[in-house]
Amino acid sequence: MYGFSEIRTIGLFEGIGGFPYAAQQIGGFLWEGSVENDPFAIKVLERNFCHELFGDIRSFHPKPGEYDFMVGGFPCTGTSSAGDKTGLDHPESSLYKEFIRCIKEGRPSMALLEQPEGFIYRGYDTWVEKVSKIGYEVLDPAIFGCHQIGGSYRRVRVFSLSYLANWAWNIRQERWQHQVRALVEKFRASSHWLTIERSGDAIVTRLPTGLPGTGDVCLHAEKGQEGRREARKL
Repeated sequence: MYGFSEIRTIGLFEGIGGFPYAAQQIGGFLWEGSVENDPFAIKVLERNFCHELFGDIRSFHPKPGEYDFMVGGFPCTGTSSAGDKTGLDHPESSLYKEFIRCIKEGRPSMALLEQPEGFIYRGYDTWVEKVSKIGYEVLDPAIFGCHQIGGSYRRVRVFSLSYLANWAWNIRQERWQHQVRALVEKFRASSHWLTIERSGDAIVTRLPTGLPGTGDVCLHAEKGQEGRREARKL
């Protein structure tokens, strides 16, 4: 996947297929399978997609290098602010360990975790610790809600992207920079590019750590700062 070939991807805790649907819209992904055991969700996946389906994640064992990218969100019953707030100790949310195991066994180049906003306080540190111990670097989490990208309701989600340590060194820096530039130019043309939030300041936009010459760069305008509204549109 170090050139421009399709990214071999597997979805864990797939649900009804939000991730593979988004991948179809974006392009560049070869969705090779979904792991899901809910009967209703499986019917939806079978109707909308033609890739391979796997059942219980506890019996799913990826081979090393079989996938470039693992994506998913384990049950949020314990991590969501709407749940009992027991965090990763909740029987369902404790399945995060299976996600970690799949990463450890499959050794994908990248892994993306999706969780509700409450995960930042009820499990994020543990996730980072576990992923780091098996040889992955973790980028700063991206936190944003549907209302901030054009949705009609507020549904805040946390996305944590990890990549195999030293993997980035196999990619020429200029190629990575070119891809980032292309994405920035693409989304700048979107009508929803960094528009002013309709409520609050739930997101602080960050450049990924590790980009050449950037360090840990935080892009935001403080409340009350002159020209803040105009700056948000840059």
